[in-house]
Amino acid sequence: MKKVTAVVLFVLLMCVTLYHVSGEAKPKLPDTGVVVLGYHHLLRDEENKKFRDNPSVLSVEAFERQMAILHEAGYHTATLPQLQEYVERKIQLPRRTVVLTFDDGYRSNYRYAYPILKKYGYTATIFAIGDAIQDRNSGFHPDELDYISRDDMQKYADVFDIQSHTYALHDKTLWMSNMIMKPQATVLADLIKSKEMFHARYFAYPYGSYTEETIQTVKKAGYELAFTTKYGKVQPGDPPLTLKRILVHPGMTDQQFKAIFSD
Repeated sequence: MKKVTAVVLFVLLMCVTLYHVSGEAKPKLPDTGVVVLGYHHLLRDEENKKFRDNPSVLSVEAFERQMAILHEAGYHTATLPQLQEYVERKIQLPRRTVVLTFDDGYRSNYRYAYPILKKYGYTATIFAIGDAIQDRNSGFHPDELDYISRDDMQKYADVFDIQSHTYALHDKTLWMSNMIMKPQATVLADLIKSKEMFHARYFAYPYGSYTEETIQTVKKAGYELAFTTKYGKVQPGDPPLTLKRILVHPGMTDQQFKAIFSD
């Protein structure tokens, strides 16, 4: 009888212990940051005759595989306003969150990236060069750098948000970004013009180049976030005008792409 009583008491004790443990809050997982990917131009392998050695031109096939990898791994995209709230510690984002960006404003973003992103329910941001924007859609030519047009911006707005990559300061002088070389009064006027053109709140530095002076100019122009090409993830509390991105190049293998998202 004593043995039976002891067994019953042991079982009851275990039940109470398990109930107590299961009722406790699970430990909070550390925030490992959000990856912001940077793309430029896309071309199909068979049509890329002129830009094969250009590190900014990725094959459509590779891009499609990368988006499939993200989707199969359970990733969803965040918008830049959501990322801003995350940086400002106002919200938390799910661990499998990614932000997609495209620099310069190439028509291939609409032609090729749009249907792929649409398929997975993803959104992205184009950091467009203001003076490169076309008034009308002039078609697509694989051997040329065609840019997006004004009349298409609304058409693709369900996937693509348009933000600023300067109005006319994307070129280089003596291997240095014009945004750094030009007088900052000129830069400020340019940034304000681009901001007004796109109703922009966010900015990407041309070639990822910036100085303390240009950071202050971006701030004066009224931008709320600005992106570099410095490798790394975005963390809560990061300086909002020097956020990291990871640029995707044509030589990147699928395994290397997957490794970006390892904790």
